[in-house]
Amino acid sequence: MFEFNLCCADFKLTEALMERWWKKTMSFHFPEFELGITPLDFVRLTGIPIGGGRKLPTIPVGLKKRHYIGYDSTYLSCVKENHGARTAAYEQAVRERRKGDKVGVWDSSASVIPISFLVHYINSRENQNNEGVWEELTRIFLLWCIGRFLLGNTTTRVSKGWLELLQNFHNLDEYDWGSAALGNLYDCLDRWTTSDRDEMGRMWNIVEYWYYFYFRNCQPFLRIDETIINNQCIYPAILLFRKDNHRGQVDRFKHSISVARHQIDMRTGDAVIWQPWRDDEYSGYPEVLEARNLSYQRVVFYGVRVRG
Repeated sequence: MFEFNLCCADFKLTEALMERWWKKTMSFHFPEFELGITPLDFVRLTGIPIGGGRKLPTIPVGLKKRHYIGYDSTYLSCVKENHGARTAAYEQAVRERRKGDKVGVWDSSASVIPISFLVHYINSRENQNNEGVWEELTRIFLLWCIGRFLLGNTTTRVSKGWLELLQNFHNLDEYDWGSAALGNLYDCLDRWTTSDRDEMGRMWNIVEYWYYFYFRNCQPFLRIDETIINNQCIYPAILLFRKDNHRGQVDRFKHSISVARHQIDMRTGDAVIWQPWRDDEYSGYPEVLEARNLSYQRVVFYGVRVRG
């Protein structure tokens, strides 16, 4: 099991870092040095293990419309019903000239589904008796996890093809989700720096937190003891920056791109914490040891294969 607790507090810092990603070296280039995101960084930040599982299977895309319509009727009927109720409520509000939440159009033949549809359905089941829908609710939650964090191509939509894998979600722990997520993070950085800068999907959020642990500047003020930060006494480390740990810093969303670039340009080799995870209390965890070993090897990380 692993916990999703990712949010991006400083988009401009993240953007300035991604500008320095170099596809050929798979690293960020700074004025005096280069530095990459290693498997150890990924595991210590997210708590998602790498290695030890099967590769994710091929995910079907480009299917005929009838296949996507079949996904709707088989796996997404509850979500579709919830969407219909929201649509009816919005139309009623329009007729009565009241404000209402605008709802997108449901397209059963589309190969993707908006993540917002999944979120609204999951929220609608809060404090409800879910005994009769637990299996579909679990499948929808896992689809949200994949699309929103682990392996999404964008931040707004998720492929229905993942439902093929989620038919039997009882064996999902057999797969190596960490390797696929890290491989797709590399692919996201490559794509963003070479072509499409409009979409930043997948787990690009961790780039910001990776920077905090190596450079210790531009980060939000935290309520917790400074010794906890210095000694990395939390796992996964990204939990240090949960919203309830932030301490009254009103401008943390407002760093300009020019300020972020200037701060990065000022980083010298002497200012880097080169081994932020060295000899911490979690260094003996099996998944941390495995990630450390992989970080000292030449390893090929795979992305998610698709089948047209």
